[in-house]
Amino acid sequence: MELNEIKSEVLGALKAHTDELSAAIAKSDDELKEFGKVSESVKNEIAALSEKGKDIEARLDLVEQKAARHNDGTTKIKSLGQMFVESQAAQDYAAKNYHKGQSGRFELKDITSSAASVPVWP
Repeated sequence: MELNEIKSEVLGALKAHTDELSAAIAKSDDELKEFGKVSESVKNEIAALSEKGKDIEARLDLVEQKAARHNDGTTKIKSLGQMFVESQAAQDYAAKNYHKGQSGRFELKDITSSAASVPVWP
């Protein structure tokens, strides 16, 4: 099933559910105005539609999770090692041909730059 088909099916189901719920709520409003209370059948109908809404929401969450994990094969997922080896920094380092015992220059940042960041023990 295509993604657009799934989308239109889900949107159609949500619209139908919303229409049913709106009709039930309008019916309860009419009964409340006419009789001063809502009949049990209408209360049960609204409760059933509420449960149906929760089921639709759970199914939609499942579809969203599957869509997030979906990989159609056109995008190759690279490992962390592959990304490092293909990075420009790693290629520049390898091109300098450092001999054994030598190292390249790496930027080092101090994360504790103030005296206040050093703990003081009583």
